[in-house]
Amino acid sequence: MTDSLDTQPLDPVKQRTEALITAHTDHLLEQMRTPAMVEAETTAFFDWLREQPLSRWLALSDLQALFQQQAAQPTSDELVEAASAAMQTALEHPINAETPLQALVTERTIEQVAKLIGKQRTLRERLIRQVLGNPAYGHMLSQTISVAVSDYMSNSVGKKVPGMGGLMKFGKSAFEKVTDSNLDNALENYLKRNIEGLIETSQRKLIEQLTDEKIEQLILNSWNRSKHRKLAQVFETEGNASQEISEEAPVIAHSAWNHLKQTQFVQVQVQDGLRHWYERYSDHSPVELLDAVGITTELMQAEVHQLARPLINLLADSDYFRARIEARLRAFYTLPEIQAILS
Repeated sequence: MTDSLDTQPLDPVKQRTEALITAHTDHLLEQMRTPAMVEAETTAFFDWLREQPLSRWLALSDLQALFQQQAAQPTSDELVEAASAAMQTALEHPINAETPLQALVTERTIEQVAKLIGKQRTLRERLIRQVLGNPAYGHMLSQTISVAVSDYMSNSVGKKVPGMGGLMKFGKSAFEKVTDSNLDNALENYLKRNIEGLIETSQRKLIEQLTDEKIEQLILNSWNRSKHRKLAQVFETEGNASQEISEEAPVIAHSAWNHLKQTQFVQVQVQDGLRHWYERYSDHSPVELLDAVGITTELMQAEVHQLARPLINLLADSDYFRARIEARLRAFYTLPEIQAILS
């Protein structure tokens, strides 16, 4: 009885179904292995995509919501560790000892930057006034002048002129007794009271001296002195400072960015920026947008053929992908209406 059941022929419909699934799967996998087919499908896809405006498949609200979701997600610790490792590798790479600065930046770029910075006269004047007008700068300047005057009187005049040292000490002592104050402190206080005028004069002279042409020339001179330096010299630090920088900089940036991207300032700026960009480019297709930044269709197709071909072949030869295709086809071929056709 058992033998008769084991040798009982399969249902003809099931046989045809299994045969079709196998043949269909083999056909699809063989098509995948054919470079001409992949190239033709890639070309057809890009041709179709060129005709699809951004507004047809992506709404402004979806784009803005995507940023909101990303802003709410903190940057992962794994990304910070990867950034730290990458920075450390870059700082310690042997090629730094062979590469001068001028290999990375052209003379034309430096000239353009120098000219641009040199023209910022209003910004330069404001910066000079803010720096020189800072109370801390005035305090430091008054102390520096006071120390310089005291040092000059004690070490230069007092020592070079015979008898002057004793006379100066006597005069200083007499002054302090009469005024009931320390001469050094008195000088420093005098400078503090009058330093504002000195600073204003310094500001005016500095603004007059730092013309557009001089600023530009200063930058170019600095570049000419530095352009031959190797990157290893530029990155050179004391002790293990480079390691500390590579470890701590990504952590600081990570913390700062997680905070910054959730501030109202960034939220408003990004939302408005996205709206402005969308209004300008929503009638463009993704292919046109990529073309505008130098990523042409030909370049993308070449990359797909070069990078995707090994992956496609790997999939086509794998039991995993065959099983997935067979599962999808079996779901189709075993539908009652398809079984009715096969019967």
